[in-house]
Amino acid sequence: MIIFGTGFDVSHPPIASKIRCRDEPFRIFNEEVQAGLAPTVFDNGGCSSYYLNARRKNCAAWPFSTGSLRRRLSRFDLQNYHAVPCCGLG
Repeated sequence: MIIFGTGFDVSHPPIASKIRCRDEPFRIFNEEVQAGLAPTVFDNGGCSSYYLNARRKNCAAWPFSTGSLRRRLSRFDLQNYHAVPCCGLG
């Protein structure tokens, strides 16, 4: 993902060539989602599910309301990511 100087205005040069989620925020988020999925039919339906990967982890379903998903996706917390500089910056 390329992040541009001001918002996503492409008239500014890129300030990072890629971003990667930091380990701790990713772990906390994933544990919360997996705990929310545990009692659902997606994870606990008693049969095999295409939602579950080979390690029985659900990487496809969101256990909470669509409103909560929308609120979470409505902002980008850069402090939860590691930006790798590009173009000789940093």
